[in-house]
Amino acid sequence: MPDPGFSGVEECLIALPNDDSPIDFDEVVEKYKSLGKGCRERLRAHALQHFSWKTIMARVVAEVLEEGGDSDGRKVAQRGSSAAKESIRS
Repeated sequence: MPDPGFSGVEECLIALPNDDSPIDFDEVVEKYKSLGKGCRERLRAHALQHFSWKTIMARVVAEVLEEGGDSDGRKVAQRGSSAAKESIRS
């Protein structure tokens, strides 16, 4: 299953298998050398948007609520911390 944070067309990224297969680090180094200016900043912005804990936990909370939590998050509070849910909302 592809990671939801990647569309597959990110110019600064290399898709690597999520298994024990070997990684060609020469390819990784060549990709790094070929990156254009500003790629570091774009990578950081992409990571903050898609992989911050706030973003990840918002998806988790949304999924839990879809499984039967009410709009106040009472089931979520019973399973875990309601303070954590509130911090995600802000």
